[in-house]
Amino acid sequence: NKPLSVKHTSKQIEAVLAHADDPNPTIARTVVSTLRGLAIPADITARLLQLADGQHVETRSLAVKALGSSSDPKALKALLGHLETGDPNARDAAGRSLNKMEGIAGPLFKAMLQALPQKKSGTKGGAKGSVQRASGSGGDTYLERLLRLLSSRADELKPAQRKKLAESAVQALESEASSAEGLLRLLRKADPKRYSQVLTDRALAHRRGRRFGQAFSLLSKVDQAGLLEDDARYTCGLSGLCASDEKKSYGRASRTTVPKHWVALVQNGYPLAAKLKRERILSPEDYFFVGFNFSESHDEDEKEFGGELLAHLVKKSPRSKLGRSAKNKLRLGGLL
Repeated sequence: NKPLSVKHTSKQIEAVLAHADDPNPTIARTVVSTLRGLAIPADITARLLQLADGQHVETRSLAVKALGSSSDPKALKALLGHLETGDPNARDAAGRSLNKMEGIAGPLFKAMLQALPQKKSGTKGGAKGSVQRASGSGGDTYLERLLRLLSSRADELKPAQRKKLAESAVQALESEASSAEGLLRLLRKADPKRYSQVLTDRALAHRRGRRFGQAFSLLSKVDQAGLLEDDARYTCGLSGLCASDEKKSYGRASRTTVPKHWVALVQNGYPLAAKLKRERILSPEDYFFVGFNFSESHDEDEKEFGGELLAHLVKKSPRSKLGRSAKNKLRLGGLL
């Protein structure tokens, strides 16, 4: 009848654990309550593995939690199994236990790859959507839970794993799989440079295919990560302009939205106007609204850039309505 303490031996605790899955739920709950808070020794892994598949919710949760202190590969395998179980208590306990374990980035990464949607043979695209095993209370999937666990171990991933992660992210992007966002978040933490390269390369492919909205969306992610280089910044601004359905609204809002990328380029001395004047995809409306906007800046370099675009429009379409308006703006702004 002596109360258990943390000084009790493995054999004593194991003797009590023998009743943790008693058919009588009252007895089982009493045992679990008695053991809760004690450091259950890792050398009784075999018994814990049995209890992790026990008949009572409380028993399973206790065993799964205790398995997090074990270095036995069987414990890791069992926890990964419970991470995708339909029992929310055991699943959450497995997540917490895995989060405490050391040196498991490799096994977690392998499990993540196995959980990715597989490309079906004979089809062009991959299977859409992530593995849906046992969604949690927030609707998260087994794959999403693995990605979340890996996030805290991103710096432990080896170069080969980071390369494979980038390849998986590209495949998910191309097949429009719902796993793409999670893979990209992990890649951003594990390898920011590769993350930037993956998204930039994909955005340039969209740009060549005139899918400007997709290009702008991807490059905006790179920008948010603070990884946008000047050439990509140029493409980002250009794609945003070409993706805009309403040029007038775009022009009015440009000082706080897309052309902020071009503001930085002007300040960096990038040959922005020269490149824009060679773009065949830009319309007179594009030149006018961007040029008009920048010509109203109080910054002399920005104002000069805007005037150069307006002058280009005047040269290309001197008799058009926009050409005449551009010439008038140049005159009023003292840019002629």
